[in-house]
Amino acid sequence: MATTAELVQLKTIIQNAANRSANLYMIQKPKTRNPQFPFIVQRARNSNAIATAFIELFLLHLDKAIKDDETVPYDINLDSNDYIQYIDSASVPNAAVINNEIANPNVTQLQAVDNDFFKTIWAYAVKIQFDGEELIFYRKYSNGKILSRNTFDAIMLRNGIFSAIEEDVFQIDPTIDAFTYNNEIIILHMTNFERIFGYEELYEAAATSALQQISATHNFVDIAELTGFVDTDSRKKRKLAAIQRNNLIPNMGFSKIRKTIVNYNLQINIDVNNQRFELTKENALRFLKALNDDYLRSEATKNRYEATSKRRS
Repeated sequence: MATTAELVQLKTIIQNAANRSANLYMIQKPKTRNPQFPFIVQRARNSNAIATAFIELFLLHLDKAIKDDETVPYDINLDSNDYIQYIDSASVPNAAVINNEIANPNVTQLQAVDNDFFKTIWAYAVKIQFDGEELIFYRKYSNGKILSRNTFDAIMLRNGIFSAIEEDVFQIDPTIDAFTYNNEIIILHMTNFERIFGYEELYEAAATSALQQISATHNFVDIAELTGFVDTDSRKKRKLAAIQRNNLIPNMGFSKIRKTIVNYNLQINIDVNNQRFELTKENALRFLKALNDDYLRSEATKNRYEATSKRRS
């Protein structure tokens, strides 16, 4: 469990370290992948100035995490970034694949980039080493953040003259999505964390299974319509995965969901005579949240954390 005190201690250790270094790793996700190794990790050489900038960037986000003063276990039922979450790295899909490659001293060195690289860039990671310890932080990335020398999307001013850039430029924004330390991953941005490590593929399978279970158990929605509304919407798939994990489908009948819809004014039409909910693309996510009992859970979670904060103050 990552406590605020542990984060403060980590900050102190890094700041006081006699020897510090940082190395950049580019992570690709090829369309044709080996299921055992779905990512390609390459080490990129970087200057000492860049290494220092990466360390300072991490310390900045560590400060923000410390000021947040609340870390909670990773929970699929949480939909926002209101809380910093933590999870055992062994429980995270693909974490071992990525981290083992980063730890490998013989990992492939990034020498050059081409169109295939641009098409498959997925994320980057930075390994920070300090007095015999290390951590890895991650950031979701896309080719849209690369300024290519072959396109007219960036120009530079040199000696008073604007000209095309002569090398590809990788933009690094001042954001970190998660970091691994002591076999635990601290999550700063949940959506990007899940995307980096491939949770969306797990949710795809879970969502399909949940829809099948809803169809077999209940008749309160048009399952074909609901399936269409889910389609490629990652938020709805994630919510269905939560519903399945919580094993709520057998227990959430028409009356209970109707009560939630009415109590929280979810603006979903209810056909009481036929015991059906009339779903639309706009209200489908609200229905799934009701099915997952999110609204009651959200109140309980908020009250619990507010009570914790009051005890600390």
